[in-house]
Amino acid sequence: MTWRQLGKDEGIDVSPDSWDSDMIEYPCVFDHRGQRFMLYSGDGYGRTGFGLAVLEN
Repeated sequence: MTWRQLGKDEGIDVSPDSWDSDMIEYPCVFDHRGQRFMLYSGDGYGRTGFGLAVLEN
């Protein structure tokens, strides 16, 4: 497995004024029923909540 940093090209960024406006941390990417998902923590290392992103083809 080879990892590479994509910068802003990954298609997800912090929100302007929301629970994840300062950080998106500790991602966990997984596949389920043919779709790819990512769970991630928001501000305060998850204190403000966590998100679920879905990859769109």
